[in-house]
Amino acid sequence: MSDEFTDFSDGDDSFIDQIFEELGTLLKSSKTLSPRVEQGALAEAAEPAADRKDNGILLGLNETDNFNEEATEVDTPEEDKKDNPPMRTRSGCNSATPPMEIPSIFLTEGDRNRRILLRDQEIAKQLQEEDDKNSKRLAALESERHKILEELNDNGSNYVYSWKNDAQIIDDYVQKSLSHDPYMETSRQFYFFDNQERVSVGESFTKATPTLSIALRFLSGSPDRFLHKLEASLIPFLQFVFAALLSIFDLDSLAFVEKVACRACERWRTARSEETENDSENVNFPSITELMRAIGARLVDLNTVMQVSLRLVHYNNHLSLHVLRLSILFRVYLPRANTRDDFVLSFQYFYLACSDFHINNLERGYLQRTLVGPIFELFIDIWSLKFGAESFLDDVHSILSLVLPTLYADNEIQIQKKLEMHYNMLLNLLHLIPPLKPSAELVNRLVYKFLEFDNDREILAQVAKAIEKLSRLSVSSTVDGMEIDRAGIYKNFYKAELISTIIVSHVLVESPLKSQGLLACFERLQECKDSYQLIIGQLSFLTIENMRDKIRLTLFLSDTYHSLDYSATLLSKSDVLPDRDFFYEE
Repeated sequence: MSDEFTDFSDGDDSFIDQIFEELGTLLKSSKTLSPRVEQGALAEAAEPAADRKDNGILLGLNETDNFNEEATEVDTPEEDKKDNPPMRTRSGCNSATPPMEIPSIFLTEGDRNRRILLRDQEIAKQLQEEDDKNSKRLAALESERHKILEELNDNGSNYVYSWKNDAQIIDDYVQKSLSHDPYMETSRQFYFFDNQERVSVGESFTKATPTLSIALRFLSGSPDRFLHKLEASLIPFLQFVFAALLSIFDLDSLAFVEKVACRACERWRTARSEETENDSENVNFPSITELMRAIGARLVDLNTVMQVSLRLVHYNNHLSLHVLRLSILFRVYLPRANTRDDFVLSFQYFYLACSDFHINNLERGYLQRTLVGPIFELFIDIWSLKFGAESFLDDVHSILSLVLPTLYADNEIQIQKKLEMHYNMLLNLLHLIPPLKPSAELVNRLVYKFLEFDNDREILAQVAKAIEKLSRLSVSSTVDGMEIDRAGIYKNFYKAELISTIIVSHVLVESPLKSQGLLACFERLQECKDSYQLIIGQLSFLTIENMRDKIRLTLFLSDTYHSLDYSATLLSKSDVLPDRDFFYEE
């Protein structure tokens, strides 16, 4: 049987080829749809979904047919078949089919994610800006804290402020400083002397000898008799003074030394004695700067402009000692000063010493009796004798005008403090120098220079003109608020105070012949009051945000108005004004 089959296969393969041809014909006929079936498939694809649900059985049959007929072979040219395999595509598709569209749900989610990303970037940017701002605030806070601590420790004493022990005090100052509280300007004052009890010994000071030590134990009696004993004991006067400054800390004993120095200065003013000349030759007399430094004065650059610092706190428990030592030094130094520069430098130190806040506040009466009045008259006598009265007026007015107070570690000039120091000095001199003394005329002329009087006009006429100038205060409205001449407000206040003092003195001593001048002053005062009422009303409409120093300026304007009102009331209530008939007044 096997041989027969083998022989058949070896002999002829036509039988097998016939079988494969019949199988290929069957497969080809099963893949090809009839035109009727193909049209039914297209109609079914066009049917709505609802119709297809109604024909569930047919739909299932058609889907089965479609599944069987889904893939068809695409005829390609013979030359392409060699390189590329046959490709299959979906039934009914062609090359013009549009691209697939992304479902809307994915577009919505993408937009949402994009918004979240942008918001995240914006938040990150804001956080970074806040971090930068906080870093700057922290740096400013630390810098301000360091400045305040440094200023508090520059207090003239050995007391040291620290963050550990004084955190609340330091933080309070820091917060006020960062918020631009006006208190930080008004509370700072000028202090000239440190808390120094002993005189700093330098090479210029002479140490006490045994004979001098004995003399220092018997500081009593008459100053003239004591000077006679010094001469009899061959003790130079300057040597005695320096030894007393070095070794005496008792106020009563030092006050006696001050009386001796005062008596010796009076003797010099009448006639130079041989003793004084010998003292000047035999003793290496120190400079005024060395003397001031020795008793505890702060060093100040007094070359051209006197720039002084205002500080928050200061300690000095030896104010009376400083006043007595100053009086002794000026009475000893001024008679021996030779050049005009020596007098200018001496008066600069005198002005700063008299402007020390602690001395003015706690020892004002002692300062006025011992130092301000007597030493100022000594300046007038010696300076006028050597260089003339006009030189004294010009130089002293320049010195009073050139002091420039600034905040600690700052260069901004505090105009109000500058004018306050100038005004206080003039006011003290007006009250301390008797009107009948020759030096009183020079004091009045210093006041007139401050008030910017003309020299060629009568005094009351110049007072009336000065009052009229007060009403010309520069105040103008702007978009952001008001432009105000702050320096003018401060200066007008001190001018009004001095004008009031001048009017009072004229009311007390003026004769009826000068009543017309006082009447002109009264009329200018009424006009100036109306002007200030208008300015105060304009200022009251501003908010603190528009002008942080509104309260301070309003107080100065109000005080100026009250000074003007006081002067006007004084004139109206007195009998110096002429009778006026308002119905027939020309």
